[in-house]
Order: sequence, then structure tokens, then C-alpha cells
Amino acid sequence: MAGKQQSDLAAPPKSTAVLLLDFGKLLYNDDRRRQAERNPDRIAEVEAQLIEQISNEKGSALKSALNITISNRCDPIMLRILAVISYMQLCTDNFATPGWVVKIAGGDEPASIIAARKMLSHMLITKRLRIKHDSNGQIELGRELLQYLGGGSSEPPLMITEYELVQRWKKAEAQAAKKAAKPEVTIAALPTAKQLAAKISESVVGLEAEVRTFACRVALHQRRAALIRADQDPGSPNEALLFIGPSGCGKTYLAECAGRVCGLPFGAISSTDLTAEGYIGLGIDDAIKQVIVAANNNLEHARYGICFFDEFDKKRTSGWETGGRDICGASVQQGVLKLIEGCEFQVGGRKGMSDWGATMINTKGMFFCFAGAFVGLEKLLEKRTKLDIGFGGQLGAGGNPDLYDALIDFGLIPEFVNRLTGVSVFPAPTVEQLTQIAVRSVIPAYQKLLATGGTDIQITGEGIALMAECAKETRTFARGIKTICARLIEDCVYEERKGLVELGAAEVAKAIEAAGMGAAVCQAA
Repeated sequence: MAGKQQSDLAAPPKSTAVLLLDFGKLLYNDDRRRQAERNPDRIAEVEAQLIEQISNEKGSALKSALNITISNRCDPIMLRILAVISYMQLCTDNFATPGWVVKIAGGDEPASIIAARKMLSHMLITKRLRIKHDSNGQIELGRELLQYLGGGSSEPPLMITEYELVQRWKKAEAQAAKKAAKPEVTIAALPTAKQLAAKISESVVGLEAEVRTFACRVALHQRRAALIRADQDPGSPNEALLFIGPSGCGKTYLAECAGRVCGLPFGAISSTDLTAEGYIGLGIDDAIKQVIVAANNNLEHARYGICFFDEFDKKRTSGWETGGRDICGASVQQGVLKLIEGCEFQVGGRKGMSDWGATMINTKGMFFCFAGAFVGLEKLLEKRTKLDIGFGGQLGAGGNPDLYDALIDFGLIPEFVNRLTGVSVFPAPTVEQLTQIAVRSVIPAYQKLLATGGTDIQITGEGIALMAECAKETRTFARGIKTICARLIEDCVYEERKGLVELGAAEVAKAIEAAGMGAAVCQAA
């Protein structure tokens, strides 16, 4: 006897689910006994124990399913209804009927019977219980309570219909077929780095070293994307390059041309308005939106695109030491870390943003570029090294560790700098290179546009030379060429001139002065 008592004492406490079924069994059996054999005291004792255990549980799924809170206590009638239906459905071959459930839960008091009927109706309306299919009003547990008693949604269900079983079989077969039919890796069909560089160089002028580096990275990116599509992830990190150089030197244009040549969706965003999540302004997901839009909303195509953050130097840390959150600097840099590493990322669905619903995209396989002028970085670099590389120097194959330290001094957080796979320093274009940009890119674009109205503009060599000299002197570079050309053709457009229109150095000088880009340059010419 003593051994039995010790065994009882050593027995582990029953879980709430088991105690609930025990209580249902007690109610079920007690109802089947004769009136004189019933034990209401035992029922009240077990009921009080069950209510106390449910109330003291932290994070209980049953409390959530029954909406039990500190202010909303466990209803004894609700508990009796749930207990007896659970026991009958899971432990017997019978199902409960509404009248029988009301009788057990309400007893003999008219007021309790009315309360039991109301509670039963409420539990049916809220789908905690449901009417059994093809039955005469028999009641069974709802899906949420079935999952709770079965150990949660991750465990096999305690009760499953034939329809659900067929759906599970179909899902398992589809997953097995998808796993068996892995797509073939077609690396041989992808362009080589040399082919990409040659194609990009047709549009990009004067950036031979940068084109070569970027072509190599894009070629590797495409191979990695092909392997990921074939479920053969090589494990290499996402490409994350930093472009440093003055405005108008071709940073954005290089990445955009590479995307066009490779057929990769290219999305660019100005980092100036980016803020941390939850604050007014653009969010990190707005950058991914641009890539998705460029991919015509094809998420699978977008996840291997190029995401370009322009003017990222504006996201330098503020240098605060008060512990406050730097929502426009360090927080934005921290926000892009998970993108670079590759993750399931939600785009849209933010509070107050109705233009995009919540869309999930996997960024593992995306190409990231960050660009900026980084004014003042050169001075920080000079403090760390006597090498006079400036913005026009070459980093060499092994890179320059002093440059990475200078970037941290500038205001990039170490976690971000450490995730960069490369840094390219863009030199300022020369007058000769700016001339080539004007001849090969900017002027032909405007000629094609004006030809739609019957106008053929021709700019003399002296005019183009003056244009390039002004862009160099004002350090506006390629953007300066575009500004001057746009101002130069205004009269042609306004006057609707037809046929051949020749524009020389005099007209270019007037356009430069009108654009506010410096009368001194014109006088020198």
C-alpha cells in the first residue's frame, strides 16, 4: 500500500488536454448512472482543479481558443460542454446531440439550462464547435480545438476527413515530384565575363577597369542564380558592391547597362528619403519594389535582379552618443543587412500603405549595389595612408584595408562594411571621355527624339568640345552634358524647326550660360 502511495506521489502531473478528457469522461459516466449513484462532489472537485490549471497556464493555446483572459474568466458551462464533446468524439464511438449536451452542462435548473443553450449557440457561431457533416444535428469539435488536443498544427490531426486526407496525399505527391524533377543547370548558355564587358563597353565610356570588375561579378551572379534555381545553392554570399565616385561619373549607368545586357531586372532608389521601419518616409522594401516592378511583378525573376541604392553616403551615422535611435542613418544600414545575407522579406503591407499588399520575396540570389559620392572620404583616407590614391586611384587585386577603415570613419557601420564583396572607386571622366559620352550616347538620343518631329540637329565639333569642357569644369560630368543638350534644343522644339539645324560653339555657349553652368567657361572659349 505504501508502495502504491509513493507511486502516486511520483506520477507526473497530467497535462491540461488529458485532464480535460478525464473531466469529460467523469461527466459522461456520471450522467449514465442512476441518480442515487452520482457523485456531484467529485465532479465539482475535478472541475475546480481543471479551471485552476487552465487559469495558471502561461501562453496556453486552450486559453486563446476559449478567449480566457484575466478579465474574462473560464466559464464552467463552456468547460463542461467542451469536456464532454471532446471525450465523446475522441474516446468513444458516439457523438453528442445538442439536447444531451445542454442537459449535462445545465443540470436541472431552468436558468442554467437557458445559459447552456446560449453558450452552445455561441460556441457554434464562433466555430469552436461545429455541426457534424451528414448528421442529425450531432456536434463535434472545431478545427482549432482539435489542433489543440492533438498537440498543435504541426502534429498529425486527431480527426481527419476523407477530403483532407486526399488533399494531403496530393500535396505530398506534388512535393515529391518537384524534388525529383530538378531543373538542369545551363551554365554553358550564360555569357562570359569577357562577352559581358564587351557588350557593356558599347554604352559605357572610359571605365575599363570598373566595367571589367562589374562584368566578372555579374557573370558569377548569373551562374549562382542558375545553381539556386536548380536547388544546388553553392553557398556563396550575395554580391554587394559599393561604388564611390563623384556625381555623373557613371555609377548608376554602369549597373543599369549591365542589367539590360544580361536581361536582369534593375531597380534603383535614392537613399536620401529612406528611414527605419515604422517611421515616415520610404522603407527598405521600397527598393525591392522597384526590382519587382522592373520584373513585371514576376517574383521569381525579381529575386535575381539588381537592386541599386543611390546616394547611400547620405545614410552615414549621425555620430550620436546618447543611445537614441538613428532612424535615418545607422538604422537604415542595419535594415539592409538581412537583405544582403538573403532572407524571406516582406514587401508592402505596411500600415498606411494601400498601394501594395503584403508580398514575400526571397532575397537570396539578388545583386546589391550601393553608390555615393562620399565627399570627405578622401581626407579620411589620407589620414590613414600616405598613398595618394584619391578617387582616381586603383585599389588593386587585394583591395585597400585603409579604405575600409576610412569608410567606417566616414559613418558606415562595421557590420555593413564587412558584408561588402567589393568596393570600386570611379575616377572623374576626362574631357576626351566626356566628348565620347556626348557623341555616342547623349546627342544620338536627342537626335532620335527630335527626328519624330522632322528635325535633324547636328552639333559641330567645337560645340561638343565646349560642352565637354564645361561639364568637366563644373564637375557635373555626364549629367552636365545632358543638361546642356536639353537647353540647346529648346529653341528647335519651341519654334518647331524642320530639316537640318546646325548648332555651333556660339549656340552651345548661350545654352551653357542659360543653364546657369558658368559664363566664365563660355568667355574662355
